[in-house]
Amino acid sequence: MNRILHIRKRNGLSQQQAADLMHISRKNYGRVERGEVLPSSRFLLRFSKAMNVGIDEILFADLSRPVPACSPDEEKILSLYRMLDRSGREYIYQELLTESTYSKAKEGS
Repeated sequence: MNRILHIRKRNGLSQQQAADLMHISRKNYGRVERGEVLPSSRFLLRFSKAMNVGIDEILFADLSRPVPACSPDEEKILSLYRMLDRSGREYIYQELLTESTYSKAKEGS
């Protein structure tokens, strides 16, 4: 399993959800995740921001390296998110996507 796939799954996202957060197509996202193409610097920056990880964590090839632990609050949020059914996850995802779009629009002002 590569780092991009590992990080996406750790965040409980589908390929489509990750691609949407990064504003790219699922097809292009999947090609990078499967190793068919190398990630561009733009992809790495978007993925880093969407997944809230450093680029060094994405590029580090040794999966045995410990991943920085989440804070107790972050662990609780992830635990609660994982307990949601599909419609609950979709609702949260849409809210985050809307907030992300709103933040980008505000930054551009």
